[in-house]
Amino acid sequence: RTQFGLSVCVSLLVILGVSHSYASDLPDYITALDEKTRQIDRLPTREVKKSLLTGTDGGGALSAFWHEGQIRRLKIIIVMSNRQIDENYYYENGQLIFVASKQSFFLWDQEAQKLEPGKIAMSLEDRYYFVDGKLKQWNTNRAAEDLSSQNSNIAKENETVLKQSNFFMQTARDDKDRVDIEAFIKRGTP
Repeated sequence: RTQFGLSVCVSLLVILGVSHSYASDLPDYITALDEKTRQIDRLPTREVKKSLLTGTDGGGALSAFWHEGQIRRLKIIIVMSNRQIDENYYYENGQLIFVASKQSFFLWDQEAQKLEPGKIAMSLEDRYYFVDGKLKQWNTNRAAEDLSSQNSNIAKENETVLKQSNFFMQTARDDKDRVDIEAFIKRGTP
């Protein structure tokens, strides 16, 4: 009886130890990249803003945050009739390390029969963590049940996010203050 109890306790400790070891790798990695993004946010930067001609109702804006001759962060806002998209791209040594993307869908006012841009009905959030130019971790927060079948093909997502990053990086470096990106918006990828 004592041996059985001891055996169960040892087995549980081994299982918990392996589980903890595996689980602690991911949070440490994510924590490290999250800290890098916080450091980038605290850097003294020179902000360069551009209007984005998106073909959408509310248009868009791009802000490039430069530090020591390099773009360290890009912030993109695109406003449509039913939602706003906010994306932040973070770079270290010219290479993409993190992307935070949020789509906020406006609330439908049943009484007024119109969307309320100041009120959010639901948000979809994605966080992309990159190492050596490749997507290492993709965390998504889908608030709507009907989106539970979201395609989680990480290779396709890696390609799409990298193309978007390159597109917006080129847009940030464009000499114009207003850049037409309507074709990009319509296709969803550059």
